[in-house]
Amino acid sequence: ERNRAEGAGFHEIIQLSARLQSQCMMLQERATALEREKIILEHSMSEARAESDRSAPSSVAKLERRIHELQEQLTAKYRSDAQSAQAQLELNARLQQVERQLSEAIARAEAAEAERDRVKSEKASVQEALRAKEAEFALLQQEHAASQAVLSSTEKRLMETEAEHRDLLRRFVEEKHDMMERVNKMNEEIESLKRQLVSVRRGGGEEAEEEAKEGHGKKDGLFFGLFRGRSASASSVGGGGGGAAVRMRAFSVASVPPGVARHTIRAHSSEINAVAFNEQGSLVATGSSDSTVIVWEVATGRQVARLKAGDAAVMCVDLHGSDAALGGCTDASCRIWSIQTERTRRTLKGHAGKLYSARFFRQGRCAITGATDRSIKLWDLGSGSCLRTINCHSMCNAIALGPNDSVIVSGHQDQSVRLWDPSNGASILSSKEAHSGPVTSVEFARDAPSLLTASKDNSLCLLDPRSLTVISRMNDPGLRIGCNWSKTAISGDGQFAAAGSTTGSVFVWAAPDGKRMVELKEHSACVTSVAWGMGSQVASVDKDGMLVLWE
Repeated sequence: ERNRAEGAGFHEIIQLSARLQSQCMMLQERATALEREKIILEHSMSEARAESDRSAPSSVAKLERRIHELQEQLTAKYRSDAQSAQAQLELNARLQQVERQLSEAIARAEAAEAERDRVKSEKASVQEALRAKEAEFALLQQEHAASQAVLSSTEKRLMETEAEHRDLLRRFVEEKHDMMERVNKMNEEIESLKRQLVSVRRGGGEEAEEEAKEGHGKKDGLFFGLFRGRSASASSVGGGGGGAAVRMRAFSVASVPPGVARHTIRAHSSEINAVAFNEQGSLVATGSSDSTVIVWEVATGRQVARLKAGDAAVMCVDLHGSDAALGGCTDASCRIWSIQTERTRRTLKGHAGKLYSARFFRQGRCAITGATDRSIKLWDLGSGSCLRTINCHSMCNAIALGPNDSVIVSGHQDQSVRLWDPSNGASILSSKEAHSGPVTSVEFARDAPSLLTASKDNSLCLLDPRSLTVISRMNDPGLRIGCNWSKTAISGDGQFAAAGSTTGSVFVWAAPDGKRMVELKEHSACVTSVAWGMGSQVASVDKDGMLVLWE
């Protein structure tokens, strides 16, 4: 069938060749007959010549005319044979060309048929694989549907559990507040009886002195009452001995707003992200994107130590005493250094995101870190192991430790401020009422029941740490908080707050009423972090690598 289909185009040429071959054969037969006739005529002519003498001249003339006619016919026959042979040769050449083309066409057809068979085979394989994939996809769809059902059920149970948890937390807080009120009333009654007893024993002058002491103790009593029930366990996490609560150190230097720049230092070659004092106010540390932490002597502005963090930018710093420093880095690690030797003691690894905040516990045996991976981790600095991980559901921009390390406060990208129990990682309280933007900084006053927060909404808030309600709000038209890791500061007695702006200014407010006190101008670049030391000690750093120590 294929030969018939492919040879149809050459059918006319083949028929013409057959006709020419037939004509050639007829001409050859005629030439043969004429040749025989010629021979006969020549024989007759030879006989006639022999008898020519006897024959009449007319007969010879006839025979000669006949011979001439036969010769012309023979010549015409040769000419026709030559033309037929030429046509035959041309037809043969054309036929050979057609046969070659036919052979090539047949070869191409065979190759095309082989390619078609191969494509059919591949198509069958692809179809088989497609059917397998479709079956696998159907199975995955079934598994997905089952997973969705399980997820929906789990989410429903989670919502019910969260609702129950919120209800329990609300009841717990209410009962706790009621208990605190009762305890405070009992304390007031006891102190009243003590004052009466002192009045009877010592007289009016000594009674007035006792009243003053009682007033100061009462101010702190409200704050300690919030965490008194868990201070022992929290101290054990921080490395306290015997489980006894460590009392908050009373401040000895009254805070006043700073007024002048005591030292202006080109501290780093790149932007500075963090600054922190030690507890004594004798040292200040700066952490920079140039992968270093530098410790400075506050009194002289002299460099004490240069600590290297590999290739990672340092986003937060803290000091413990005069010999330990830590830095949280963009490589998801927290490094602990010895200031004396400038060597790395520990590298704490476990986070999956940048560290924006890290702090020592009061006794220096543990540390806490907060990262962009939405987790807070507590670390044992002796072994370098992670003691506890708290999942906080939002990027953690800032953390701080409360009095006696009894509570953790964290600030988050979702505008929330959260309180955590360090002994078990449980959530105590959460609030989004203070700010309308990401919270960048949280800081407890060292010697007073005050909690300061700051946000990208360009405001600072003084919060009641017991309920996270707003006591006062601080802002200014020139205040622009530039980074998610920008840190603000509160004085040790909780009377003043300071924050840096993208304009280069440092603003100071009276924290209890939110009144702006002073605007300090020394920086020419965005101020990224501010820290408050003892009394009027304030340090500020900027994106140009400058450190300013104020007094």
